Order: sequence, then structure tokens, then C-alpha cells
Amino acid sequence: MFSAIQTPTCRIHNRPAYNSECFGNRDMGIFELNNSYEDAELADVIWSNGNNPYENQTNYFLVHWLPNLQGATLDKKKKMFPNEPVAAGKFIFVDPRRTPSISISESIAKDQVLHLAINPGADGALWNGMLTYIVDQGWIDKDFIAQHTEGFEAAVKANRMSLDECSRITGLPVAQIKQAAEWSYKPKAPGKLPRTMHAFEKGIIWGNNNYVTEQAMGAVVVATHNVGRRGTGWVRMGGHQEGYCRPGYPEPAHRYPAASFPIPMHDKLIEVDDYLINGKGKMMTYWACNSFQTTNNAQALREAVIRRSQIVRKAMANARGATPKEMVDVIYAATQKGGLFVGMMNIYPTMLAEAAHVMFPAAVSGEMNLTSMNGERRMRLSEKFIDPPGEAIPDCLIAARIANTIKVMYEKEGNAKMAKRFEGFEWATEEDAFNDGFRRAGQPGAGEIDSQGGDTGHLVTYDLLRKAGNNGVQLPVKSVQGDKMIGTDMLYTDNKFGTKSGKAKVFAAKWQGMLKPAAEQKAKFKFFINNGRLNEVWQSWFNNQYDKFITDRYPVAVIQMNPSDMAGLGIKATDIVEVYNDNGATTAMAYPEATLKTGSTFMVFGAPKGVQGSVTSTATDAHFLPYYKGSWANIRRIGSMPDWHRTVSTKSRLYES
Repeated sequence: MFSAIQTPTCRIHNRPAYNSECFGNRDMGIFELNNSYEDAELADVIWSNGNNPYENQTNYFLVHWLPNLQGATLDKKKKMFPNEPVAAGKFIFVDPRRTPSISISESIAKDQVLHLAINPGADGALWNGMLTYIVDQGWIDKDFIAQHTEGFEAAVKANRMSLDECSRITGLPVAQIKQAAEWSYKPKAPGKLPRTMHAFEKGIIWGNNNYVTEQAMGAVVVATHNVGRRGTGWVRMGGHQEGYCRPGYPEPAHRYPAASFPIPMHDKLIEVDDYLINGKGKMMTYWACNSFQTTNNAQALREAVIRRSQIVRKAMANARGATPKEMVDVIYAATQKGGLFVGMMNIYPTMLAEAAHVMFPAAVSGEMNLTSMNGERRMRLSEKFIDPPGEAIPDCLIAARIANTIKVMYEKEGNAKMAKRFEGFEWATEEDAFNDGFRRAGQPGAGEIDSQGGDTGHLVTYDLLRKAGNNGVQLPVKSVQGDKMIGTDMLYTDNKFGTKSGKAKVFAAKWQGMLKPAAEQKAKFKFFINNGRLNEVWQSWFNNQYDKFITDRYPVAVIQMNPSDMAGLGIKATDIVEVYNDNGATTAMAYPEATLKTGSTFMVFGAPKGVQGSVTSTATDAHFLPYYKGSWANIRRIGSMPDWHRTVSTKSRLYES
């Protein structure tokens, strides 16, 4: 799609543009997966910024985080750091609401847990206030800053914010901000800075002004040398296995001053949703994603794509008896009149199927050989153990068939130049695609981490991955000894970062307030509609929507509300409510949660019945990274479902002791 057809109208994820969720990190020269899970056991302090690890990274949280809080890793710390004081770990959660992660942690060691119940979208201000305070206190690594960073002094000047102003914007007491700073950055002994791990996820990467906020946090991380040391890390938590190679970003490299990307394919990055809503584009393909449920401003997108796809559908229906070649002309003519031809690749006919003209059935893990990488860059091979149903095949082989078919068509036309663009897709197996995409094209993130091992992807083979089993190997692979791959525990231990100078680049990240579309929503509507995941369901409820055990528990999307807000609107537990604003409307089941602030709600993300994205604003940052969390709306009661009073529990999910 990107290198051969060279079209921007293709989606591989929820994001409305062909971009990364962590440009802020990468432009600083820091790849966002840079430590090991073991570092969570060794940290003095762990920041959980905009993530709810118990519900969304359960094994990581239970196996690696909690033992640190409990003091069960003290012997390991003493052995690893014999010349510095060690103690049981402390957790700092930054989240507008109280989550199960917080309540579980407090039930174990309340005095070691701090909840910063921040105002929505104010994370950038928190980190600017934190930077100013620790610089003024001298709790920074001056030698590291002088030798291994650039732009630090200018960033400190631009980002300067007093604790009083920080408190006003974030809603956090000055005393809490100071406590967080002392736990995390005050030297624990002469010359011994704390080892602080900064974990972040959707509250940041789907938060207000992603790019600037990441760099505001990054300035603190770099100032205190909390990357490249054991027991530290500035890392996104991730929500699922990943690990793919793809062409360069279709936007000029000058937009990314610290990074070096391949020559772009287009003049500028396109915000695909707006592009389609505004009637542009002729064909859109959705690969293993369902933007009708999981994009921002989802209602507007659904309405536009369905309306435009119907123009093509009607033309096709009227072309009775048309040959395939004639049908192509019919479809193209319809796209000239505002129509949109829609293709989707997935294992189920998701909500997108309403608009799709062609659906390619894909295979999933277990039905194919799949390489993937987790949050500590651990690559593993999950081997096929059952045939996929029907004609389903892996996505990479679907792509290969499309490419090879187009190549033959150009060859028949005698267009050798265009046919050449489609070379290199002669894949018969998943391993062929792996060899081309990973071994020959380089490892994921190679541009950011080449100082830690270079382009050594060619060393990794299916055979070696099979022998590595479930342990896999942490990327990048440094060498192969016999039949064992030698990986990398932690990146940047040599203090060489992924910039041209090798120094971490610190950017000015002045607090800019709320992105305009979100601020306009906030001014007009009463309730903050926060959103996220529940442990019992996942992502877009992909398989859960067919699981009666799940749908009996959550028949539709739930929206947690403060009981006093519910009473004021005449809403009772399990009532159906409408959530609405200028962007759209959706429905949900009311679920009381007493710990929520009044005027604040939490709605489950991605549900097929009750699409939270329908009321999310259009706000995106400079790189079209969406502010999914930034939504305000009004709520009204629709009615009740008597059966749900008997069958659905609305007990608090906080696991209070």
C-alpha cells in the first residue's frame, strides 16, 4: 500500500494518520521500549502515567511491579546495587480517576503509593512544574546533562513553571507535587540519584497534545538520567504484542528534526479520517482495525464512509451482467462522483463490513506462524498449530497476492516502470515475509537504537526463534553463539542516543493548554467522558462480543458515574443513558462509582454497542495524534432494562480491602 501503490488511504491501526504514537520520544533519540520488565523490580520509584497496569498489563503488574512494592525484590536490589541504599519500591499513579491498579497497590502498602488525581489533559503542565522544581533543587545529573544531551538549558527556560501555577492547572496540591518529586528525584545518598522508571500509556499517547507532553516528560527523565540505567526506563506500557517493519513515514523528514527517515512518499502526512469525511480519496483499505468503533470523531467517519460507499454499491448493483473489467470501470466512475471503494482485511465481518465492498479473510496467531515483540522488545515465534478456516490466509500473504496481481497487470500493459514498483512480494510463506521485512529491511526501531547493536536483524531466523522458545530474544540481537541469540537487556547503557549527534535532544515543551476542539467541547458540555479498557474485555471487544459470559456481564458499553451525578439526572444503576455533544451521540449502561469526581465519568472504549468514539472531539496534535481521552458531553436518561436489574452486577471494581 505504501511503497508500491503509494496511497495514504490505508489504516493499519486506530490512528487517523500513518504515524507513530511516540514521536516525542523518538525525536529526542529515545526509542519508547528501552528497558526490561526486570527493571520494574529494581526501581526505587515507578511512575504510572496515564496507564492502568493491573487491568491492561496484568502479568507484568502482578509478577514484576507488585513484588517490588512488597519488598520481595530487596535481595536482588542489594546484589545489583551494592553501593547504594535500597528499599521497597514506591508507586506514583497519574490518573484523573481511582483505578483498580491504585486500590490494589494501596491495599498492599498504602504509604508507598501516591495518586495524583490530575485534571484532564494537564500532564504537560505537571512535567513542566516538576522540571522547574527539581532543577531549582539541584536534583539533576549535571554531568550527564553536560556530556550526553543538547538543548537542555533552552528547554528549562521555555518550560519554566512555578509550583503554584502547576498546581492551578493540574488541580494537584503543591505538597503532593513536592512529595512526588522528593520520592523520585531527591538524592537518596550523596551522589546516588534514585532509580525511577517512567511508564506511560494511553493517557499520554492518546492524551492532550501528545508530542509536546511526551517531550515535557522526557526533559525530566533525561535531567535525572532515568534512561539507560538499570532500574530505570522511560517506556510505554504497550497493550498487546507487536513487532512489524513498515516503510518510512509519508511526511517530509524536516518535520522530525532529530530523526532520520527514508525519503517520504507524499508531500505531507494526511489525516485520513478528515480526508475521507471531506469527500477525498477513491479507495480505502482497513487492515486488522475497525475505525468505525475506535477512531476519534467516529460517528462523522461512519456516516461519511457509509454514504460514500453506497454510491459505489448502487453503481455496482446497476451494472447487471458486467464483466470484471467492465465492473472496474463502473467502480472507478462511481468514485469520480464522490463514491468510495472500501476493502477490509480481518477475521470477522466487523462494523466496517456495512461499508465494505470486498473483505479478505485473514488468519490469526495459531493459524499461522507469527513473530511478535512485547514491551521489553522480546521477540518470539508463535508457531502454527491449526489450519485457518476456509480460504483465510495471513495478512502478509494477502498483501503479496494483491501486489503480485497488480504487477502482472502492469506487465501485460507493457508498463515496466510501474511493474518494478511491485517487485519483491514473491512470498509463499510467512517466513518469506519475515525474511524480507525483518532480516533484510532491518529491525523495528533500528533507526533509533543502532548505537546499541546496529542493523543485526539478519542474524535472526525462524530456526533460531524456534529453539529460543517462549523466552525468545530481546532486540536488538548483538550476536549468535552456536544456536543461541544474544540480545540486549536495556538500551542506551552507553549513553549514545538515536540522534545524529548521539546525544539526547531536549525540546522546548512549553505548556500550551488544551487543544482547541477539546477546549471548545469542555466549555459547552457538563461531563468529562474519560475512556479506557476493562480487564474483562479487550480492545474493540473483537472476540468478546461473541462470548455470552462477557456480554451477560456487559450487554452494552458501561459508563461509570458518580452516584450524586446520577441522582441529579434521575439515573439508576443499569439504566440506559444517551451521551451526546456536537460531534455525535452514543448510548451506554449507567454504572455507579463513588470514587469518581462529580462531573467526571469513565466509559469503556471500543464497544460495538455504545461507541465512545462517537463523542470524542476532532482534536489532534501537530502530527495528527488524536486526543482520544479529551471528550466532554451531556448525559440524559433514556430508560431501563428490567432484566439487567436481575442479571448485571454494578459492584465497585476497585477491589478495596
